[in-house]
Formats: sequence, structure tokens, C-alpha cells
Amino acid sequence: MIPEVCRAIVEAYKDEVFNIPTTPEAWSTLAQQFEQRWNVPHAIGALDGKHIAIKKPANTGSLYHNYKGFFSIPLLALVDAEYKFIWIELEENQPDIPYFILVDDAFALKSYMMKPYSRRGMTDEQSICNYRISRGRRVVENAFGILANRFRCLLGTLEQKVDNVRDLVETAVVLHNLLRKRVALTASEVDHEDEEHNFVIPGAWRDGPHWEDVPQPPARGNLATVDARHQRDHLREYFVSPAVGAVDWQQRMARVYFLIELRKEWLRYRQKQMMKIKTCVSGRCPC
Repeated sequence: MIPEVCRAIVEAYKDEVFNIPTTPEAWSTLAQQFEQRWNVPHAIGALDGKHIAIKKPANTGSLYHNYKGFFSIPLLALVDAEYKFIWIELEENQPDIPYFILVDDAFALKSYMMKPYSRRGMTDEQSICNYRISRGRRVVENAFGILANRFRCLLGTLEQKVDNVRDLVETAVVLHNLLRKRVALTASEVDHEDEEHNFVIPGAWRDGPHWEDVPQPPARGNLATVDARHQRDHLREYFVSPAVGAVDWQQRMARVYFLIELRKEWLRYRQKQMMKIKTCVSGRCPC
């Protein structure tokens, strides 16, 4: 019964809530929304990925086994400036679209995917650019957080068949977008900066459990293309130009974001160390 209901919901509302742009004008509208709301020009979406934990399907070997040590279906999603999902993929494919998408360090720097600079040896201008990119990319983090806390079944291990899991996830995304179109979000539901832009106030969804991120394979040689580096440098120059793209509060918020990223890095490191300890205690230590 549940799979049939899920497919019926998707069929009934998918065309209404998934409006994937197909013309330059439509992509331009998305970019204008990002510039107006998040002060990032030419961004057409924010991309991120999460693991949907599932029970191991029969006769699939390690097909659905991830590096975290459990079975899952990776969910990649592109989100607009209003926290709505533009596109989702329950596979490991990346969209190939014009303009550029905002991503984090899990993704390779490409001319169509802009990510922050490495923190090592970072200049003040690069720090400001990182803040501006991260501020715009925050929409996808919050969209995933709202989705998971609204449909809590996604945070556990789903024991249905793989096709049924895909139906459940797609249904949850469709219903999320339907609610986004019909019910306004309150400020407390999402991460937001205070009125004076001095600090970030975490969204209510962060009080609950979180999804595992989907890591992306590094590019060959881990090198970004020359065009991608030039494009990011051009974006940096735009962000720090007082008469063009700079905003009054970016200098102090860049420092706040730097500290936030350091804390995230420390938490990731601590999590890895705990996993190593757990493995060794269980007698499976490779050393």
C-alpha cells in the first residue's frame, strides 16, 4: 500500500513542485533569486548529498555498501534560494548545467561548481569569498535538515526494497516542496544571521539527529581546471569590490565562518578517531 501511495503522490504533484529550468531565462531567474537573497551572483543552485540508510538488499553483495560501513542509497540534490529542491538524483550522477552551482569541499572545483578556497594560507579576500559562497550554499544544508526532521523515517535504516526506498524518498521531497510552496518558513526553522550580521543562529532542525554526508570521489590528481580557478578568482574580486559586490558585514562574518569551519573539521576528526577506536575494540583493527 505505501509504495502505491508514494508513487501516486509523486505522480500527482511532481510537475507542480519540480520546475527544472529548461531555458536561459529560467536559469537567469534562479540566479537573480540567489543574488537578491544571498548576494551571490550567477549561482543557480546549491548542491549537496546525503546517505539514505537501507537494509542490505538480497543478492547485491557490496553494491550499496558505503565507506561509512553501512548500506545506503546516495541522495544528491540541487536546491534553490528558497530552500526548494530543483533536482534530485538517487544515484551517483552529477548534473551538467550552465552558470555554476555552489558546493563545499566534498566536491571538485569546476567551472560549473564553485567551492570555497582551502583554509591553508588563506588571504583575507579568500576568506571573504569563502563566507559568501558558504552563505549561499547554506540553503541546501538547511533543506536537507528540514526534510530529514519532517520525515524522520529517513534518519533511520529503511528496510523496504530498494525501489520502494527510492519511492519513499522522492515522495518526501515532493511533499517538502509542496509545503514550501504553501506554508511559509519561520526564521527559527533555518540557519540565519542576526539582524546586525554578527553571528549565525542555528536552525531548529539542528537540534535533531543528522544525516551522513555523501562524499564525492576526488578529481584525478585532485587538480581543479585552470578555467575553474580563474572563475573563482573572478568571483572573489567581485565579492571584495566595494562599488560592485561587497556587503558591509562580510569582513566580520568571514571570521565567524572561519571559526565555524574549524569546529566542523575538529568534529569530523574526532568522529574518525572514535570510529578507529571502535574498530580496534571490536577486534577488526587493521593495525
